[in-house]
Amino acid sequence: MSSVSDARAASQRPSYQDQTLSSRTDSKDVAVYHRLDAGLTIKTREGDIVTLSSSHFSSLNARDYKSQATYNTKDGTVSGQVHEQQIQLASGETFAFSVQGDLNDQELADIGNIVSGVDGIIYEMAGGNMDNAVAKALSMGSYDSVAQYEANISVAHAYSVSAQTSTTSVGKSLPGSYGDLSGMTDLMQPSSDSPFMASISQLLQEQDAQTLAYARQPLGQLFDHYRAQQETRKSGNSQTLADAPAAPATDGTGGTKSPVTLALESSAKMVDQLIQEMVKNAFGNTLDQLA
Repeated sequence: MSSVSDARAASQRPSYQDQTLSSRTDSKDVAVYHRLDAGLTIKTREGDIVTLSSSHFSSLNARDYKSQATYNTKDGTVSGQVHEQQIQLASGETFAFSVQGDLNDQELADIGNIVSGVDGIIYEMAGGNMDNAVAKALSMGSYDSVAQYEANISVAHAYSVSAQTSTTSVGKSLPGSYGDLSGMTDLMQPSSDSPFMASISQLLQEQDAQTLAYARQPLGQLFDHYRAQQETRKSGNSQTLADAPAAPATDGTGGTKSPVTLALESSAKMVDQLIQEMVKNAFGNTLDQLA
């Protein structure tokens, strides 16, 4: 009797041929890294030493993951979807500038020309124009007030893009009375229009533009700041009370913040605002898809 009951129970359970599982997984990963390091040391004939260095980096890591599955039996259909999107952004800058000695007008002019020439080389390298960079380097000559100068420049760009797709299909198509998977083909096809990846492409363009913008004057802006300070000191005695600059910011301990510290704090705030805006723009067109 038990064998007959078992046979009846088995006949009532859906067979392998009466159920179908189909799934598809798509993932796209993007990683981008930029870094620019520039250092310049100048020694004048009078023994003064000027050192400038600047460093900038930015990175972006993005992932778009989608998994879809449909399970069909004669009793019905169950389907589900998982969609995950991630963006990680980072950016930073560092500066260093020192002058050992007292620079005269001729030294200031010659050093300014050297800094401008090195910045031109950096910009060409950041844009991938190595032939132009070498030509600019060879065109730089000697200067009357400068004994020697040395520049070290490093530019790195790294890109990585990968896409993976996997599909799974288990079982045989069900009879027409139980429904079929004719609609599953379109469901499992990857979208030809991906707002998320389009946003990533826009972010990459903005990141490249930011890197090139920074590379225009990474050292020149430091030296210009120094010369502006020198001019202010020279004309300081002739300033009236109305022309006097506002009281300098303090560091919270009674000390005065240096102009370089204030510039760094301002740059940090700008970077934070840029990252927030980039993330907002990247997700702005895709939030509806996650609902």
